[in-house]
Amino acid sequence: MKRRNLYIGVALAILSITACKPTLDEYTPTAGTKADFSKYIAIGNSLSAGYADGGLYLEGQKVAFPLLIAEQLQKVGGGEFKSPFFSEEQSNGSGYLRLKALVNGQPVTETGYRQISLPLS
Repeated sequence: MKRRNLYIGVALAILSITACKPTLDEYTPTAGTKADFSKYIAIGNSLSAGYADGGLYLEGQKVAFPLLIAEQLQKVGGGEFKSPFFSEEQSNGSGYLRLKALVNGQPVTETGYRQISLPLS
């Protein structure tokens, strides 16, 4: 008797799961409307600012995702996007972490700064 009730319960569960059919409404955009990409504002945390490699510096700011999105939006009519960058003199910003060595499989890091190489005369 118990086994028969188990079979009936399993069969009812399978039937109830397979009986559910989702209904999806077809999306039809209205004619004559266009997307307006003229304004874009990015608000976020350190990742939005370009924080990378344990610090905030100019090269990381140049590849922050809000700037990359703004560059793509400009291709479809987006407006000007202003981002506060470090000046060239302050390009090191807060510095960044650099892998120095591996000791017994553990990384040893050091704070690095971008080196400016001058041409030798």
